[in-house]
Amino acid sequence: MQHSSSLKKALVAGVFCLGTLFTQAQYLFHSETNAGGSEKNEAVIKSSDNTIVTAGWYFSASSTSTDIFITKQDMNGTVLWSYTYADAALTNEQGIDIMQDAAGNYVVVGNVNDGVSFSFILIKVDLNGNFLLSKKYSYGPNAAAEAVLQAPDGNYLIAGHTSGGPTASSILVIKTDQAGDTLWTKNISSAGVAEYAHDIVNTPDGGFAIVGDVDVSGSVFHFYLMKLNAAGTHKWTKSYSGGLGSDQAFSLSVTSDGHFIVSGG
Repeated sequence: MQHSSSLKKALVAGVFCLGTLFTQAQYLFHSETNAGGSEKNEAVIKSSDNTIVTAGWYFSASSTSTDIFITKQDMNGTVLWSYTYADAALTNEQGIDIMQDAAGNYVVVGNVNDGVSFSFILIKVDLNGNFLLSKKYSYGPNAAAEAVLQAPDGNYLIAGHTSGGPTASSILVIKTDQAGDTLWTKNISSAGVAEYAHDIVNTPDGGFAIVGDVDVSGSVFHFYLMKLNAAGTHKWTKSYSGGLGSDQAFSLSVTSDGHFIVSGG
């Protein structure tokens, strides 16, 4: 297994920064990096040390596979460090989401291929980009991680889905400890439809909520909002359709009064 951390000038996938003045957004800067191949950012966060951290994947000109790529920049877009995760036993490693935990470490979830099937992966690096740990989770031939969250008890939650075919995808939620070891797994499915999870948030009652979409007819999607308690027990699901073709949800927020804001298209 190879873990490499190096300073690079910029990312091919860009970071755009907008500031706000009253109600108008103002363009501040954008930065790009080019590490000699193709890169794509999938997620970005503002770090506790007032920097910008991105996660995604990198495809070098001399490689036949992608590697997970994490980059830290200051608020002017200057790259402070970048970290590449590459495991020779895996292919198509992609970082999909990132968070900063209460200890200040960065936790990335994504997907990898071991030559047989796709699996979830969790990677943790410290504030300076030093590798701390990685864990791989296998749940069927086409599992895909979409979001990561730190629960109120300090443990981690990973939301995604498994897929056994066009009508057999199911929502998958994994809770791990801070070492990435699995505490419990919840597989939530409805017969005859493919279901996908895209985002997860904590809720004021100590539980959490998930948004995603359901393939209701092979090409038409409706989006859903799902509530689970702290133990991962399903409480309720609400499905929504705009009535004009497919409706998919990709992002979820909780307001201060406990309501939900769902974004999609």
